[in-house]
Amino acid sequence: MLHSARKTLPGLCWGLLAVATASYAAPTATGPAVDTEPGVVVDAAQENILPTENVVSGDFAGLLGSWTLVAVDGIRAESQDNAATLQVMPDGTVAGFSGVNRYRARLKTAPLTGRISFILGASTMMAGPTDAMAAERIFLERLGAVSTFTINGATLRLYAGDNKALTFLRDSGPQ
Repeated sequence: MLHSARKTLPGLCWGLLAVATASYAAPTATGPAVDTEPGVVVDAAQENILPTENVVSGDFAGLLGSWTLVAVDGIRAESQDNAATLQVMPDGTVAGFSGVNRYRARLKTAPLTGRISFILGASTMMAGPTDAMAAERIFLERLGAVSTFTINGATLRLYAGDNKALTFLRDSGPQ
């Protein structure tokens, strides 16, 4: 009995594998791509945002460079030790330090409305002091909620609706 089970079991496993792979169908889009605004295409089925041109240009070029956080919700930071940072690259990639961890994001711009958004991506996952972790969580929440911005000299203000969410100063180092 044991001898016949050894012969049938591998055959059964290969048979199940063949059935599983034969019945697998790769996901496909169920609807056409929707052109929402110049330079951005949204796949209607999967709601993926696909930049079709250099993201940071025109009125958004002032965002380029490195920035250091000085206030959250209009309240000035008590200390600049371990201050969060924001670096915006010409291709729309955003990277920085969030108080404890490093993060990456994507800047999405809407030239017709002047709106922006940060699509948060990867982050390191180190632990830190409780207050620093709480501040980091708030920073990343506010960054993810941003919809508009103003730049006045070396000051960048990011707004979530009508609320002043984050205030940065441009880094004076090499750009």
